[in-house]
Amino acid sequence: MSLTFTIEGGKTLKGSIDANGSKNAALALLAATLATTEKCRLSNVPDVEDVRKMIVILKSLGVSVSQIGKNELEIQAKDIDPSKIDEKAMSEIRASIMLVGALASRIDEFSIVAPGGCLIGSRPIDAHIEGLKDLGFSVSSDKEKILFKKEKDGKDEITLTEISITATISIMIACSQMNKPVTLFCAAEDYPVVETGRLLTLFGVKIDGLGTHTITITGKQKLKGASYRVMPDPIEAGTWMALAAATRSELIVKNVVPDFMRFELQTFARAGIVMHAQNTRHDELHSYSIVDFKITPTGKLHALKRIHNMPAPGFMPDLIPPLSVLLTQAHGTSLIHDWMYEGRLRYITELVKMGASAKILNPHQAIIIGPTPLYGKRITSFDLRAGATLIIAALTATGVSTIDNIYQVDRGYEAIDKRLEAIGASIKRT
Repeated sequence: MSLTFTIEGGKTLKGSIDANGSKNAALALLAATLATTEKCRLSNVPDVEDVRKMIVILKSLGVSVSQIGKNELEIQAKDIDPSKIDEKAMSEIRASIMLVGALASRIDEFSIVAPGGCLIGSRPIDAHIEGLKDLGFSVSSDKEKILFKKEKDGKDEITLTEISITATISIMIACSQMNKPVTLFCAAEDYPVVETGRLLTLFGVKIDGLGTHTITITGKQKLKGASYRVMPDPIEAGTWMALAAATRSELIVKNVVPDFMRFELQTFARAGIVMHAQNTRHDELHSYSIVDFKITPTGKLHALKRIHNMPAPGFMPDLIPPLSVLLTQAHGTSLIHDWMYEGRLRYITELVKMGASAKILNPHQAIIIGPTPLYGKRITSFDLRAGATLIIAALTATGVSTIDNIYQVDRGYEAIDKRLEAIGASIKRT
C-alpha cells in the first residue's frame, strides 16, 4: 500500500529547522569503510531509507554494522564476500554503484547487478567502468550482471569520461590500497567527494588536490580505522530555505555549510530570499564553517532569467526542483534547464495541477511565470527531490493537498513530517 501525506497549506511557519547529516555523503562514507578491515565509526548518519538499504547491502557482504547511538554506526569490513551481495537491495539504490570501487580495492574478481535509484532519466555508469578499466580491470556483462576482473597493472593517470560524483568516489576508493600515486583528472569536487577523501586520509591514504578537478591518490595496503562525523546536508539546507521563502515564513535554518553552497546562496539572494547569518562556528575536523541562517519574508521574490545545474561549484541539480516552487511565487518569467536528467521535470506537471503557470518545453527545459496562487490537489511524488518539492508546494498552497508515493521522500529526508510539524506545518502521514 502506498503511503501518502495530507497537507493543509496556507499556514505561516515559524521556528527553526536543522539540516541533518548529508544522505549523499553518508552513502559515500559507508562505501569507503569497505577499504579497511579496521573498525570505523560514523556519526550524524541520517536515518533514511537509502542509508538503510546501503546497510543491508554491506551486511549481505559480511560487513559488521551496528548502531551504537542515535544516528551513529560502527562498521567493520573484516571479511567480505561479493558473491553473497543482496542483489535486490543493490538494484534499488543508485549509490550502490560506489561499492564497485570499494570491492575493487580489496578483491580481484567480482560481479554486481546494475544499481537502481530515482527514475529521472538515463544514468549511465560508463565513467565507473572506464575508470576501472584504466586501473587494470576487464569488464564484461550479460543481461543480469557486470563482471570485473583484475588482469594487469593500472595506469598512473586516469581521465574520467564525465565529471561524475559517484565515479570520482568509486575510483578514489579503488586506489586506496595501491602503493603508488594515481592522478585522477576531470574529478568531481562536490561535497561527497571531499567527505570521502577526508575519511580516506584518516585511514592513511594520501590525497592531494581534494576539492579540485585534479586529485592524486597515494594508497597503502594496511589502512587504519577512523571515526568521522557526517557533514550537514546542503540539499536539506537549500530545501528549507526555499520552503521559508515560498511560504513567506520566518525560519532559522540551522547547520548550513556555506563553503559548499556559495552558488546556491547567491542564486537564492538573487531571487529575493533575505538571509541573515547567525551563530557561525568553525569545524576543525572538516575545515569549514557551519552557520545558522535566519530567513525573513521581506520584499518580493524575483524570477531568474535562467537557472541550470552545473558540476560543483555550480548550482547543484538536487536544488533545482525546490527552487522551482519558489519561482512560482516570484515576479516574472524563469527558465529552468536541467540538462543532466531528462525525466526529472515531471514535478512541473504536478505544479501546473496546483495552478502554477508553467510549461515543459522539452525533456530538459521548462518555463515558470509568476507569481501565481497554488491550490491544494492530489499530486504524485515521482522521485526523491520531487517529493520534497511538492511538500513545499502543498504548504504554500491554499487548501488541502494529498501527495502519493511519499516513500520517495523517506529515501532522503529523515522524519520530514515530524520536523515540519515542529515549525507549524499541518502534515499527516496515512
